[in-house]
Amino acid sequence: MNVWSGSLAMSATPSTQCAVEPDSPSDAGSQRGRAKRTSLRSDSLTNIAVVLALAASVSGWFSAIRSALWLDETVSYWQISGGFSQIWHRQGLSFPAYSYILWLTDSLFGSNGIVLRMPSVLAMLGAVYVLYLIAREFFEFDVAVIVTAVFAFSPIVAFAAIDARPYAFAVLAVNWATLMLLRWMRANSIRHAALFGVAAAGIFYFHYLFGVILVAYALIFLLMKWREYRAFAPKLVIAAIPFFLMMLPVFSRLVYLFQTSQSHVFEGVPSTVELSRTLMPGNIALLFAEVAFLAAVARKVAVPSNEPAGAGITSLLLAMVPLGVLYGVSVWTPIHVFVERYRLVGLPGVALCWGLLVSCLNWKFARALFAVALIVSFSNGIHFTLWESHGYTWKYALEAADARALPDHAPLLICSDFPESNFVPMPADPKTSFLFAQLSYYKVKSPVMPLPRALNATAESQVKRFLATAIPAHQKFFVVAFGASTKTINWITTTTESSYRMVRVGEYDQVSVVEYVPR
Repeated sequence: MNVWSGSLAMSATPSTQCAVEPDSPSDAGSQRGRAKRTSLRSDSLTNIAVVLALAASVSGWFSAIRSALWLDETVSYWQISGGFSQIWHRQGLSFPAYSYILWLTDSLFGSNGIVLRMPSVLAMLGAVYVLYLIAREFFEFDVAVIVTAVFAFSPIVAFAAIDARPYAFAVLAVNWATLMLLRWMRANSIRHAALFGVAAAGIFYFHYLFGVILVAYALIFLLMKWREYRAFAPKLVIAAIPFFLMMLPVFSRLVYLFQTSQSHVFEGVPSTVELSRTLMPGNIALLFAEVAFLAAVARKVAVPSNEPAGAGITSLLLAMVPLGVLYGVSVWTPIHVFVERYRLVGLPGVALCWGLLVSCLNWKFARALFAVALIVSFSNGIHFTLWESHGYTWKYALEAADARALPDHAPLLICSDFPESNFVPMPADPKTSFLFAQLSYYKVKSPVMPLPRALNATAESQVKRFLATAIPAHQKFFVVAFGASTKTINWITTTTESSYRMVRVGEYDQVSVVEYVPR
């Protein structure tokens, strides 16, 4: 396996050599023995430090694992709540690979929130391990572990690791495909070519947008192997066959996603600050600068002399191509896809780029110091509680609204928080629609009237039809809505001010509950 030696040969002047000339062969052997023991001790301490840094970064994942499921996680549950036979039909645009995994988990172990999140935890641990194997293609052990620690430390990774959604599996597929590509290019074997084709197609089984990494793969392959295209051409065909076969079930949904792309946009135009935070999570840049300054003072900074071919270009392309595509599309088109969880596709490459920088610290002490600094940084960012929030949840708002509505059999007017709800008719039974997926996991006993996310013609028509019977009957009702639907609450309040008195019950994790009492 190619690794960077991480050592810089230092030449000595003749006078220096004379000054340390041993008096006898036994003295020389003794000095070599002491030097070897010192080196081994230094390596051991460095290895312990980097492993602790990795452990600290992974431990930060679990601070919110016991929190209530947030909105998008309830979509995952809704997709499996109709049983195995309904999974395919409830997927919408996504491919159901993750849903079948989640359904099996639910069938075997139940629907507790922690249980539903465990597949993602295991998948992200697998992604960390595969990233370590990728890093070992280029770096020494300590640098490879630092790469995985930097990856695991990212807030985006920490969120996806305990998220009951397919993102951890998607990044695991990305890392596996990257590893197979590197090994195929190194050995040019049929097995690795075929496995690369399978892994590359597998990315689309968990998230379509992660497929942008294929652009990076193509560039890496062209830049690294264009002179050897005759030798690699037959294996390229072998890789293409399983890839295209596995893409057949995905292709139609992928085309439809592009055709309806604007109806799924829910983010604004990204800023350069968001991009820089993705490339430099936390205060890692400051920590590295401080350690690199000490190494420079000690004259222990140098590009490794035996750098494996393509280490730098591979790391940079894996990071900058997918992130650049997502950022560019979001800035220059109305399709804003530079969403935190989508950026996960470029984070393995970002971590490898940090590995490139750390490998230039030609001093074990400096690497160990950087690892210790990471541990301190990780520890400061961890809240030692198992009740931290993991995304906003509808649980508490629905509980409060249902408890107050039940005595009077009052209906709940619930605004969907999915942008798709602005473009489709409202379902007759909201509990069977993904637009109100939160009701599949956090059930209410009160009747529910569905409303779109935005205040549009559909929302106004639905409310007016409801008020036509509610006002004569002096019927109390509640409105439950996330922040994006505030205009709907204000419009209902204005429309009903002569017939109803509005009472704000409360705001629960950004979800408002408003009661309308007949005058």
